Amino acid sequence: MPKTLFVKHAVVIDSWGIVRLGVESALRKAGVATVGSMSSVSAFLSSEHGQVDVVVIGQVADMTMTAAVRRLSSISDLGIIVLASAVSPGAVMDICADGANSVVARDSADTDLGVAIDAALNGRRHVSPDLLDAMFNAKLAPVVRPKFDLTAREREVLTELAAGRTNSEISQRLLIGTETVKSHLNNIYDKLDVRRRTHAVSLALSAGLV
Repeated sequence: MPKTLFVKHAVVIDSWGIVRLGVESALRKAGVATVGSMSSVSAFLSSEHGQVDVVVIGQVADMTMTAAVRRLSSISDLGIIVLASAVSPGAVMDICADGANSVVARDSADTDLGVAIDAALNGRRHVSPDLLDAMFNAKLAPVVRPKFDLTAREREVLTELAAGRTNSEISQRLLIGTETVKSHLNNIYDKLDVRRRTHAVSLALSAGLV
């Protein structure tokens, strides 16, 4: 059983209200002092989150889990706990590599979430026992990834796109004009043979381009 925690502020992000209520209850049992609740990562990023110590993120509709974790990990000193369900061992490792401190199965006991919070606050990693067993027992086949003739700049734009940023935000971060961003995106769509941003991001993630 983890020690009693005294967290300034924890936020639960999940599209399902009933899930948020359940996680909030579990957090309070673990000693979390204050709990906030939001349905999307975008809402959290646009809010005042300077005092937040831990974010527990589950199923969200506004961006991919990879993009969500990367965006959240850019916030200094923020502990990130992912509630996962039906994920592959490789996906668990990818989530941790993207910046998550802990990955907890959605059907885990309250105590497992408490352990995850304690780990996140103390700079450690935690993966639910069931997920950890699956990682060790899995025999991962080598992945053959298709190659795409993207330039270095197009890869940079694609990485920003996968992080959920708008054309304007990409322009500001890469110090290029918005029209140049649009030109790069059109080239990327042609090379990946897609027509939408979401399709480009999905293919980029599955092909290991970002």
